Amino acid sequence: MKNIMVAFMGLLLLSACQAPDATNNSSENTVIIEGSITGATVDKMYLLAERDRQLIPLDSSVIENGMFSLRAELPLPEMLFLQFDGQPDYFRVFAEPGKLRLKADAQQVAALEVEGSASHDLYMQALAIIEPFENEIQQLFAPLSNPKVAMSSAMQDSISLLSDAVYERQNAAIQAFANEHIESPVSAYLLNRYLIFDMDYATLNEMAEAYKVLQPDSRYTRMLTERATLLSASAVGAMAPDFALPNTEGDTIQLSDLRGRVVLIDFWASWCGPCRRENPEMVKVYAEYHPKGLEILGVSF
Repeated sequence: MKNIMVAFMGLLLLSACQAPDATNNSSENTVIIEGSITGATVDKMYLLAERDRQLIPLDSSVIENGMFSLRAELPLPEMLFLQFDGQPDYFRVFAEPGKLRLKADAQQVAALEVEGSASHDLYMQALAIIEPFENEIQQLFAPLSNPKVAMSSAMQDSISLLSDAVYERQNAAIQAFANEHIESPVSAYLLNRYLIFDMDYATLNEMAEAYKVLQPDSRYTRMLTERATLLSASAVGAMAPDFALPNTEGDTIQLSDLRGRVVLIDFWASWCGPCRRENPEMVKVYAEYHPKGLEILGVSF
């Protein structure tokens, strides 16, 4: 009996020694957000996360005397969102496991102050680089939203070309920032938010492979990898995915039927102004190069 009691006490002692470690492991996978807010017109706030391009709730808090507290499981740094009950706007917080302190003004979403997250600090550095480009684009498109300003097609095309140039400079700046801070989840997040649909397969795949080594468990790495896999089917040198659609006469046209020829696939829509304006140019290209083997396959949406 004495030996059993000694063994039992030893087990209790071992459990007691291990308990703090278990608690620490739990806290390492949790974010606690405590904050103060002014100007709130409602008394409830939600903590949201993006899943499959949709925001889902993680926690909620009643706002009492301008204070709130939120908690969620968070094993890795991630962009989270704070939203007032029934309100469309939200605060962005690049959260990390641990305790964060926030100071917010409900009437100024951009004025959020965050303490305790190095990832959020880095994200704010990125926004400082991006903001001038967004302001420039907003100024370019301002005349289009003014009903008193008559805009010709030529003027609209000019604005579109100018904005494309700004977007190119913005994308280059974001890419440079991402490369400089490639070990941070903020880097992969920025590519997902701003560049994922503009990057060619070679560049995207190179970045995804780097993140798989540096940030293998990040959801942003997974999203980039999934996009790279999708683009691999249409990468330069890859076999184009086959498809079949009916033509205007009801006959089925299959892309593989044109194999061995030079094929230009033109995706367009009747409601797309630039597409319609490009049609005469496509006719000229076809007339000049069809005798040399060119086929144009137009796909209308």
